[in-house]
Amino acid sequence: MDIKYINHKKEVLNLSDWPIVLQPEPLFNFAWQYRARGSQTGRQRIDKFYMGVVEKPLTVVIHTKMEDEFNAAMERFFEVTQKDVAAGEHGRIQLDNGYYLACWILTDDKAMWDQGIKVAFRQITLITDEPKWIREKTVRFGLASEATAEADGHNYPYNYPYNYSSGSMVWLLDNDEFLGASFRLILYGEITNPSIQIGRNIYAMGYTAAPFTIASNSYVEIDSKKQTIMYNNVNGQISNVFEHRVLEHNIFEPIPVGVAQMSGNCNFDITVFQERPEPKWNL
Repeated sequence: MDIKYINHKKEVLNLSDWPIVLQPEPLFNFAWQYRARGSQTGRQRIDKFYMGVVEKPLTVVIHTKMEDEFNAAMERFFEVTQKDVAAGEHGRIQLDNGYYLACWILTDDKAMWDQGIKVAFRQITLITDEPKWIREKTVRFGLASEATAEADGHNYPYNYPYNYSSGSMVWLLDNDEFLGASFRLILYGEITNPSIQIGRNIYAMGYTAAPFTIASNSYVEIDSKKQTIMYNNVNGQISNVFEHRVLEHNIFEPIPVGVAQMSGNCNFDITVFQERPEPKWNL
């Protein structure tokens, strides 16, 4: 199993091979919290399970042959992890099966270190406010037309690798987890009143009486985790278009479990965030 720490600047620490090795077992422990309420009979009943902020104690061992390598490894571990704390941006523990845990390194105690034999045991505390392991699945869809596809390459503005359907406007999306999933949906212009149906829910912008248009080479990003809808125009300007959502449907409705039919009137990407308390054991 390969484990990496990747900070928000995409700098990578390999934690599965010397000179830096993480002892990973506590990473996969989890515990639910619960809320209990009293009833009229005086008996308490649990009505909610949830996960709050979680801390995980871990051990990192740093060992090298040469002193300059030891110093460089110690410094690199510090800099890569603490840039996230300084910026207030998540880093992540990344597994080789695609799952990651968004987190920070909160404490770092040098329980034992010896510069003479070039070894250090760093007792760190990982902290996360997103305590579930996440796997992202991105699927790209498009309509075959002169406006969106070139005859040979089927290219699209921004070089997104779309797979265009041949006249069909129905696709399948597989959420192969046992929980509904949050998502990021990107709708590409040019389109007026974009609308995507996934399963029984409709994710739409604009009305006949109050139309909403995404211009050519522009896009709207709908993020159900952040509960935001942002318009990105051709010049790179970003604006909030939350008020243009269609109110009759929940535009942040989680992606249902299983295989769902999708249909739509525009080119779009969807990234599904599959979350679980521990990663799948296909390591």
